[in-house]
Amino acid sequence: MIRFFAVLAISAIVGSAGRAQSPSPNDLRNIQVLKGLSRDQVIYAMGFISQSLGVTCDYCHVRVDRGLRADLDDKKEKQTARAMLSMTKAINDRDFGGRQRITCATCHDGHTQPAASNPVVDLETLKTRLALGRPGGSYPAAAALLAKYERAIGGSSVLAGLKTRIDKYTVAEPGGTWTAETFRQAPNKWAEATTRGQNTVTTWVFDGAGAKIVSPAGSRSVTGLDRDDMAFTADFWRDLKLSERYSSAETIERARIDGGDMYVVRGHVKGSAIEEQLWLDAESGLLRRRMTYKPTALGSLADQTDFEDYRVVDGVKVPFLVKTATGAFATIRTYTEIRFNARIDDTRFDAGGNPRGR
Repeated sequence: MIRFFAVLAISAIVGSAGRAQSPSPNDLRNIQVLKGLSRDQVIYAMGFISQSLGVTCDYCHVRVDRGLRADLDDKKEKQTARAMLSMTKAINDRDFGGRQRITCATCHDGHTQPAASNPVVDLETLKTRLALGRPGGSYPAAAALLAKYERAIGGSSVLAGLKTRIDKYTVAEPGGTWTAETFRQAPNKWAEATTRGQNTVTTWVFDGAGAKIVSPAGSRSVTGLDRDDMAFTADFWRDLKLSERYSSAETIERARIDGGDMYVVRGHVKGSAIEEQLWLDAESGLLRRRMTYKPTALGSLADQTDFEDYRVVDGVKVPFLVKTATGAFATIRTYTEIRFNARIDDTRFDAGGNPRGR
């Protein structure tokens, strides 16, 4: 599982010195295109541009000794970015009723120079296309596929009895390996303690309403879009009760992962503007991949989660190998212990009474 949306924004604004450089209020005074957005909305929009082009903030913004000077207009790339934002907005307003159909990612696809030629496919890709047949065929209903998944992992009666979950795991990422322990309580309490280096522990807590982060530097409350994304991560049933997760869902295609046939279901997460796409094994019914699309002011940031090595724990079939990836970050999470319905002390979820808000 991706840490949560805050990681995407932070990853997008990491400077060459390796530390995150969030813009100061003064850096937002020279906004000419993204007017009317809150500070955190601007940061998330910058994260979308960063990941769409595969660059860091230095590509457009000036770096000085104390960090970024996002208010300066010295770089040609920043001028180009403004022109491109105006162009995509004009196209979307004119041709798509203002909907975000054309974005930075549409043309750039992770590169600074957009492609002007068609993609080339190899023999194996062509074979896969022929095996899957034409899109738009007759597929099982999304509701039937989501119900099949819940039966595959244990069934409704087993899921109904779940109250808590404790996980221990190791995480491999580009910067090395670290360990973590996660505590969950239904429906939406969550805490994760990560240990890096010389027993440096950072704890992320969501108590059902408020959120905080505790690190060696101290404790701070989490609000705004970052708090909202912690709430999204804290959903106890996110990987379990899929049939109750979406306000609408449809089966859109067949696909393959590692040679296995999948049905792909796309759904709108209840109570949000977030969409998810699920790859469900046509034979076993198990979830093999999930793409989550979280909207920003410029387009939807995507993260991908792959689920492997399913095992039965306390009557529930769960993956012990989880791979996550965004446009700027990737991890492999290997679980060493998973327990359901173990007692968890309420102090684990103490977020200090932090209010919900922006």
